[in-house]
Amino acid sequence: MLKVLQQDQIRMADRATIAREPISSTDLMERASRIFSDWFQQHYPPNKLVLVVAGTGNNGGDGLAVARHLYHAGYTVVVNIIKLSEPGSDDFLINLERLDRLRIAKTEVINPADLFEADRETIVVDAMLGSGLNRSLDGLAAAVVDKLNQSGATLVSIDVPSGLNADGPTTGPCIRAANCLSFEVPKKALLLPDSQEYCGTWSVLPIGWLPSASGELPCREFLVQHQDLADVFPHRLRFSHKSQFGHVMVAGGSNGMRGAAWLCALAALRAGTGLSSCWLTGSGPDYCPGAPEIMHPEHPELLLSGAIVAAGPGMGKSEKARIQLGRILEEATLPPVLDADAINLLADDPSMLKLVPPGSVLTPHPGEFRRLFGESANGFERLEKL
Repeated sequence: MLKVLQQDQIRMADRATIAREPISSTDLMERASRIFSDWFQQHYPPNKLVLVVAGTGNNGGDGLAVARHLYHAGYTVVVNIIKLSEPGSDDFLINLERLDRLRIAKTEVINPADLFEADRETIVVDAMLGSGLNRSLDGLAAAVVDKLNQSGATLVSIDVPSGLNADGPTTGPCIRAANCLSFEVPKKALLLPDSQEYCGTWSVLPIGWLPSASGELPCREFLVQHQDLADVFPHRLRFSHKSQFGHVMVAGGSNGMRGAAWLCALAALRAGTGLSSCWLTGSGPDYCPGAPEIMHPEHPELLLSGAIVAAGPGMGKSEKARIQLGRILEEATLPPVLDADAINLLADDPSMLKLVPPGSVLTPHPGEFRRLFGESANGFERLEKL
């Protein structure tokens, strides 16, 4: 799993790596820019014009280093430096001096009209502002963002899109990136729907933090990766059989909504369960078309011991559904997965919440979450309530 760290923690991990490796901040920036450039070369051909839009902070220093690496790799590179501060960070100035030794067209932008006219054939490397931003953009920075967003160019952001608040809701202008390359750890904003219009497709690029630099930082939020899930699944031996891979019983599927239960039972089979069955809330056909392997036991309540129960898909909120859910919460021997109407029933009758076993998994969509916990202004507030 990858830690999802706050911005002050990311700065701490940078400083710890610099102090303990040891490595200079400029050399760490050089390492990050090489990794970004390698990714860029794998995804964009060198027959495109590359415009690097750099601020005067450390994110801009990253951008100037990337411009140098892409130039050496054969790309046609143009650099625009957005004069947001004077003179700039130390690492920015070091990389500016290195850039000046090369024949790369460079323009200082002090008003939006100075910005290079990018078009649909241009790849823009956005290195204006990094992940430490905690306010809305205005003035020159906001005007540059608006112009780039309207240009039709492909925008690729270093670390985060310029204007994005990495730890909270973004309230002002922000680059709408096609790709975002986040260094070392994902930023919280990348993981919430509030930021989806800005972040496009994003990846995490390791830049060589010392494991201890981030390992010792407290964290309550993690990004689960493919390998984390793969490690959970039991290995299937040549003589394995279905009874060794568990039983998932889906409780739900009221009249007119049986498809939801069937889909869940099919998903359990695809995920690798040995046995999959349905305890339908409604009456009518007790089979899943095209999936005869899904069982419909005559007395499903007798199977609550030993089965993982997924309760709620298409269950409805009838009295029959409420009784069914209550029986599951009281008699199931393993913590259940509670979805859809199982969550809505809990919201309607909070006294049932005390019956939910520790270790249960709830999977609410935003509407179901709201019924349980009330309104949230944005995804960040919803996460805090969670």
